[in-house]
Amino acid sequence: MRFITFFYLFSLLSLLPLSLHAQEHYSRAAIAYEVKVIHYVNEESDIPKGIALAYTHGFPLTQKAPLFIETGAKLGWTHDVSNYRPDRALTVRRNFLDISLPVDLTYRFSLFNNNFCIAPSTGPNFRFNLVSNEKYTYGWRKSRHSEKINLLSRDEAYPAAIFQFGWRLGLALSHGPFHIGYNFTYDLTYYRDVMSLYCETVHFSENRTSTHTLAFGYTF
Repeated sequence: MRFITFFYLFSLLSLLPLSLHAQEHYSRAAIAYEVKVIHYVNEESDIPKGIALAYTHGFPLTQKAPLFIETGAKLGWTHDVSNYRPDRALTVRRNFLDISLPVDLTYRFSLFNNNFCIAPSTGPNFRFNLVSNEKYTYGWRKSRHSEKINLLSRDEAYPAAIFQFGWRLGLALSHGPFHIGYNFTYDLTYYRDVMSLYCETVHFSENRTSTHTLAFGYTF
């Protein structure tokens, strides 16, 4: 991961001589389809899906090359439902709400007489988990009962992290004010430290998360 990040950064900087036009600030509002992956040790990952709303502002670092610092905020909501046991006697519903504060180094270079722009980016991400809930429903039909757990509660034996630090890689394409972009974020700090039983041995594993985001935006 570290090698990929340095290579990506070097690639951005190597493009500096390609443009000699004055650069300006810009803002962008976007709506996105978001997929969160919760990675477990020795178990299948949970993959909740949802939507996100984002605002981004670009600050030029130089007037001679289209190199920018992009920062802003993204509010994301994801959800999933899992059924366990063949008779579906156990159902788990998960809801997640978080706000991310990315700081990306972005190079915007033009194609086809400035009609299109391609923008690779990379940088740190600061995520604050606002809601991390699990609702367990047990039983069948009239005998069903449920239990809701707030994973962020400090009363939990293995609470989820309120803050996570990660790294982002992205690539965007724009035509005029219209923008489509993909970002991958891998959280370097753990989401939750849990205990699991594997091969009759108790393990403590740090569950990490990653996020895939496909955004559609308007730049102004």
